[in-house]
Amino acid sequence: APPTLHLLGWPPTFYNAYPVPGQPDIISAQTSTSSAALRGKLIKEGIELVPRGEFDQRLEQWQEVLDSIVCDGSDPGGGKNDLEMYRQDTRWQVPIRAAEKPCMQARCEFDEVVVDEGECAAIEGCSASCSYCSGSDLQSREQGLCYATLPADVARCGELGGIVVDDLIFDETIGLPLPMTVCALPLRPLLYCTRPGEKVRRCVEMDLEQCEVDPLAVMMGCALTIGRCRTGEECQQSGRCSDEDLGLNWATPGTCIMTPVDDDKVREGCGSDGLCYSRLNPSFAMEIRWKHGMLNLLDTGENSEASDASFSWDGQGGDPAQLRHAGRLSRAECEQLPKTPGYQTLWLAGAHSMRACRRWQGCCLARSNGRCELFSGPVIDADANPGLANASRAECIGCSGEWVEVFRWEEGKWKTGELILPENWWTLRSWENANV
Repeated sequence: APPTLHLLGWPPTFYNAYPVPGQPDIISAQTSTSSAALRGKLIKEGIELVPRGEFDQRLEQWQEVLDSIVCDGSDPGGGKNDLEMYRQDTRWQVPIRAAEKPCMQARCEFDEVVVDEGECAAIEGCSASCSYCSGSDLQSREQGLCYATLPADVARCGELGGIVVDDLIFDETIGLPLPMTVCALPLRPLLYCTRPGEKVRRCVEMDLEQCEVDPLAVMMGCALTIGRCRTGEECQQSGRCSDEDLGLNWATPGTCIMTPVDDDKVREGCGSDGLCYSRLNPSFAMEIRWKHGMLNLLDTGENSEASDASFSWDGQGGDPAQLRHAGRLSRAECEQLPKTPGYQTLWLAGAHSMRACRRWQGCCLARSNGRCELFSGPVIDADANPGLANASRAECIGCSGEWVEVFRWEEGKWKTGELILPENWWTLRSWENANV
């Protein structure tokens, strides 16, 4: 006899969906439309109702059968047993910060689970992180986009359910964006992207500079991510640029600067236009920020900036959103600033490669402790203006100066792991005064 619905744990509202001998009221109810539909659905989906204890027993038997399976295959020579079973490389990880001792314990720099010095020394990794272009879709979804390049397919792109893209598209064979007109097929499974002229574009094929701007990459949702370098070759190409000392990183991708340094503007601090100027270190330029984003709003004294009558939120005194990033200008705001004779206003983007880091160059007149303390003239983007950079270099050397790179690039090193003390501290939870 089948188990009772109570044993199965079904709620009373489902009783009409399962026949139980000896209960005429339930059996007669099987002739209803809703009951027949639900029973048919269960049969169609291959769902069998069994008691909980029997389900556990069947699951255990299934696991035993799975463990005893032998993978038989056939190679071209006709042999068998050339396949091997494998288990996914997973492990159970215990909490590592749940108590005082593991919270303060030294851990391997390449795997924080490892606390043994010998085991850590056997792990190799890079001292720097690598940047990758990756998609935002789940691994269970297709990682790529099918697109057609033939003019005939582009002409009937609408019939194919695609989107015509006429723009500069990155060409992975030469590593540069080229003007192209293609038909993007976001609904076409990659398995069927095999017709003549059809290609597959993936995020991993994108150049870092084109990862988030290429039209096909934007359709796929590609984004720059930071991860551990996989090989020694990738490690050598990665590293750290000293522009991070200015606060430039992935969270703050750039800032607005004016070069060369104007000592009068630095002494004045903030002008009547609401812009403030501060000397950078190294002193090759001045950083420009909005005054209203730098105010100390907790200081309400008579001479405080917060009590300045000229400060307001009426649109001319500033945008309250600027307070979130300490008054830094956006790139659009920086490029719209009026030009000042003898000075250049530039958007300084954070560098994540050796080439981007070393492109800013200038004339140094005084050095101290291995770094330039006095720059003469504006700094130049040598990649964007190589002719101007060569002319300025010759002029600098003629004036007894030294043509130098503004920032330093620290190359990543492939090395064995070392135990490092974490920057953690253990404290007990307790009530404290929120206001003093």
